[in-house]
Amino acid sequence: MHNELNSIAGTNKEWERFLKRIERERGKKTNWLGILTKAAAILLLPLLALGLYFYYDARAHEKRRENEKLVVVTPKGQKSKVILPDSTVVWLNASTQLSYSNFNKEGSRHVRLEGEGYFEVTKDAEHPFIVSTKDYDVKVLGTKFNIRSYAADMTTETALQ
Repeated sequence: MHNELNSIAGTNKEWERFLKRIERERGKKTNWLGILTKAAAILLLPLLALGLYFYYDARAHEKRRENEKLVVVTPKGQKSKVILPDSTVVWLNASTQLSYSNFNKEGSRHVRLEGEGYFEVTKDAEHPFIVSTKDYDVKVLGTKFNIRSYAADMTTETALQ
């Protein structure tokens, strides 16, 4: 009987300790700063990696655009107006093709003409504007001129205005 009483008394003491522990836990406030710090530490590395990925992807995309070739084709019986990245205006006659890249920061202003075009070149003494035809290149710093260089023609003509 004595063992049975000790057993019951021990159980009662454990029960009371358990209830006190529950009361203590209810009284504690949640440490939101600690939880937020842990969450930030967990999320920091993936967010940093994602940010770096988008940064370098955007730079690579910009580099690809600098090297991209653009081609303007004017069909037979029509005329076109093209404004180049340096603000040079080009009027293209029928059956003409003008190809160029997005002029890069080093100052390359180079186009290729097959057909006929009238150029109003934006002045830039440091970066010459070059038009390549089937027969020769025309290099200017800023002026107005016409080039006629169709593939079927035997000659290429340039007229400075």
